[in-house]
Amino acid sequence: MDENDYYDKTFYKDRWINEDGVEQHLIVTFSFKYSDYQRKVRNRQLERAAKLADNPSALNKNRQNDPKRFVRQDHCTSEGEIADKIVTSIDEDVVREEERYDGFYAVCTNLEDDVSTIISINQKRWQIEECFRIMKSEFRARPVYLSRKDRITAHFITCFTALII
Repeated sequence: MDENDYYDKTFYKDRWINEDGVEQHLIVTFSFKYSDYQRKVRNRQLERAAKLADNPSALNKNRQNDPKRFVRQDHCTSEGEIADKIVTSIDEDVVREEERYDGFYAVCTNLEDDVSTIISINQKRWQIEECFRIMKSEFRARPVYLSRKDRITAHFITCFTALII
């Protein structure tokens, strides 16, 4: 058996932990499919980071998943002298560190359900996130100049039906 036989399977380890008096169920999963997904996302970010390395004036690390985290700026020469020019490059150490965790995902919950049920529910979170993205970008239901609850409900049902159609 090779990796392809397990591609759609999710492996896990779980245990109960007590952190600051809060009992939680810690579940760590691994999936080859999720590993491939994370690799693709990182490769796209590395492409953007390479473009940023060519234009160092655009560098300011803002977010955790910002491609700028892969860009290293060196302010000195190889002899250790302070340089007038800033040299930018891709930080391979950061890339290798992130690659170590490809395919892993951890979740803490106080649910006492079966682990496979919790994993199944957690894997469907992308559907919820996609719904919110659609609601924020495509669902034009405002402004609402209504005050009665039944009319507001009817308005949003009409808008949602139009979105589905």
